[in-house]
Amino acid sequence: MFGLFKKKTSTLDAADDHAMRSWLSDNGFNTEDFSFSVHQDPNLMSDGSTSVVVGFGRADGETNGFAIEINQGTVVEARTIHPGAASYHKQVAAQASYAGSKLIHELTSKSLEMQFR
Repeated sequence: MFGLFKKKTSTLDAADDHAMRSWLSDNGFNTEDFSFSVHQDPNLMSDGSTSVVVGFGRADGETNGFAIEINQGTVVEARTIHPGAASYHKQVAAQASYAGSKLIHELTSKSLEMQFR
């Protein structure tokens, strides 16, 4: 459906990739069919975190988005989000940078906005 394991921007090291896949699996996502992008701007994440992964895939029979903040192979914070919010990740990242806030918080806000339209 989404193309087998697509990466759109940047890459994850083995530890971060394992952390991402573990969280996805634990939350019902099909880890063989999902799409994601990686943000590595330190201004968009908690101190010490190395990546924010944003994407979408199938979970429990529905398309869902996700945002996962990772620090050296450990998930710091993660959320299931509206898939539409995940598709706007570049725009939301620019807004978060301008506002001085974390990307995962802005994506959560965008997700809530889209759910209640």
